[in-house]
Formats: sequence, C-alpha cells, structure tokens
Amino acid sequence: MPIPKPTKNKPPQVLACNEFVYKTEIKMGSLAWFSWLLTIKSFSFVVGIYRITIRRNTKKPNHWYAFRKRSGKLISRYVGTDKDLTIGTLIDIARFMGIEV
Repeated sequence: MPIPKPTKNKPPQVLACNEFVYKTEIKMGSLAWFSWLLTIKSFSFVVGIYRITIRRNTKKPNHWYAFRKRSGKLISRYVGTDKDLTIGTLIDIARFMGIEV
C-alpha cells in the first residue's frame, strides 16, 4: 500500500466521502491511519465544499490544529490529539470553520 508523501506546497489529502487517504488504502480510524499520522506533519481534509488543513503542533507533537482561510483571514481551531482525529471530529470542525465569520 503506497503512502502518499507531502510535496513542498501540497500536503496529502483525506476525502471524507470515502474515509480513505487519497490514492491509498489507508482508512481513517484504522491502525494504518494512526501509523500514517506519525509520519506526517500536515494533511488536507475535504468534506463537500469544505477544505481544511490539519497540522501537527511543533511544540506538542501529538496535538493537531485545523487551519482555513476565510475572507482573507487565517483561522485556526484546536482539533485534539492523535486519537481525536476521527471522521466525525474532522467533519464537525470542517463544517464549523466553513460557516465561521
């Protein structure tokens, strides 16, 4: 199973519609998912029209934050630790950040 490597400007992508990391067989919530999280610093999460970037905190490596640009402003929200990166949590955060003013 190939593991996507982030490029300089584009992190790997996770699509909510099928709960898999794009172009892989890594399913969210699986052992492979949590192993994959240990190897990356960020990824893009897409659900419907919402797209957010999830980044690992550099000072606390097992903590993650969501980022999205809205009306020219960068907004961020705390997501949680590795175990909190579930499909439900990410969908809720993406939708919340999508309607935030």
